[in-house]
Amino acid sequence: MITIEETRGIGIERPVFGPNDSFDTLTRPLIGLQVALARQASRQAYGSVLMLELGRLTQGSGSRPYLRGDASLVFEWSWRFETDLGVAFGSSSSAPFVYAQLAELRGQRVTGIHLEGRFPELVLELSGGLKARSLACVESDPGWWLWLPDKSSLHWESGSLRHEQPRAR
Repeated sequence: MITIEETRGIGIERPVFGPNDSFDTLTRPLIGLQVALARQASRQAYGSVLMLELGRLTQGSGSRPYLRGDASLVFEWSWRFETDLGVAFGSSSSAPFVYAQLAELRGQRVTGIHLEGRFPELVLELSGGLKARSLACVESDPGWWLWLPDKSSLHWESGSLRHEQPRAR
């Protein structure tokens, strides 16, 4: 697991988080939330996008008019769900199989969330024993975004872990 201190040690030129922020502190409110909705959207040539809505669902508006959870996790391009025995399914699995597996996630609770690797991949642990993992398989940053209950977001960009506050309207 990579820490913010380790991230700063690889030459980040500007602050990534505020003085009281840490990945663990920011993601702690996700522990215990249920998967309310899991969906996949295909992308040409780059696998598929996985979207997990956590907590209560509400109707979105504006540029995000679809159902949203209290928190949302998006894995772009490549991702997989694994168990202790191996890969259960992932972005390269057949669409019908993925849809069936995603339906089984509903109601499972988040039991853990952390970053792993030199270019941090996001790992989400669920009560059913599965771990969802982002996988960077193309040139660029690991493709994951996490929208937190306070409407801020976390993602990895240009060698830095970013915590972005919602835009004022």
